[in-house]
Amino acid sequence: MAKGSKCRWGNSIGYVLIPLGMKPQDDVFEYVRQAKTIMDGKKHSLEPLFSYGLLKVTMEVFGLRVRY
Repeated sequence: MAKGSKCRWGNSIGYVLIPLGMKPQDDVFEYVRQAKTIMDGKKHSLEPLFSYGLLKVTMEVFGLRVRY
């Protein structure tokens, strides 16, 4: 990256809850079109920002605890 860039390095974790309805359709790709419409709507909402913020705060408060 260029010096002075505002981009960040590293991985971020995100998740989106998608309702997956499995009902028979006449058009095979209608399911894909509906899923894409739902995903586009969720990507443009504030849900990803809130879930990222909640995960970040949780990690700062509780830390990473791993048990084997």
